[in-house]
Amino acid sequence: MAKDGDGQRPNGAAYSMDFGEWGNGFLLPQVIVSDILRIPPPMSRRLDRLVWDLNSSGSFTVSSTYQVVRLPGPRSFLLANIWHLLIPAKVSFFMLRLLESSLPVMDILYRFQVQGPSHCWCYNDPKTESLDHIFCTGEIPLQVWQSFEGIDGSLSPVFTVRHALTKWWLRVTTKSALKLIYRILPCLVCWHLWRATNSVLFEGKGVTAAGVHLRILGELREILCGWFFNLAIGGLFWYSLLDLVVKKDRLSRISWQNWSRSQFRIPKLNVDGCYRDNP
Repeated sequence: MAKDGDGQRPNGAAYSMDFGEWGNGFLLPQVIVSDILRIPPPMSRRLDRLVWDLNSSGSFTVSSTYQVVRLPGPRSFLLANIWHLLIPAKVSFFMLRLLESSLPVMDILYRFQVQGPSHCWCYNDPKTESLDHIFCTGEIPLQVWQSFEGIDGSLSPVFTVRHALTKWWLRVTTKSALKLIYRILPCLVCWHLWRATNSVLFEGKGVTAAGVHLRILGELREILCGWFFNLAIGGLFWYSLLDLVVKKDRLSRISWQNWSRSQFRIPKLNVDGCYRDNP
């Protein structure tokens, strides 16, 4: 819709259509007028309705609006790897706090003038409690990470928790099962190291690297059992777990599915998609 110089009289297409034909009484550039005159005017007597251009159905949806107003930022490689269907939600949110340095460890609490014990729970070489020391370079954390190393012949050192996570998530393999393990395992290691830290500090319990290793392996096996059914009969050992996952294909269950015939001569069509893997 255009307006003339005083801003009062409309000079749009709807204003200039008389008796089913375009009029020439609107003030627009000649190029636009020529294009408009080549378009047949609508002859329907139905009222106009609003059409939402961002949706193929023409109806307004909140999701399409969100895609317009949201401000997409740069994608983080580390943050993208902590979210997965098989990673428990509590572990994913914990990893989010870890990567954003939001966990209540002493080197972070010192910034807020919070005083507390200044040494970690290592036995032989206690140091100031920090994220890298608790989750990577400490005595027990280092032993835990090394207990899962060496499956591809590499035992390269790591110096920060981000370094350890990136190293696992960038491992190269052609097997999809190993890719899945490489993504889940680092999150479980950090989660159980944090649980062990709190057990020592607040409950006074003794913690060993072997005990943490077994708890990580047990939870990893529970997570993968729903994906690889053959893990239910395997032993609780790291290398045996890898053999079961990699060397055996995922088991498939085939069951006969049929639909009861209607009493009436009316075709019955399954459209709800309730059956798993229903195309």
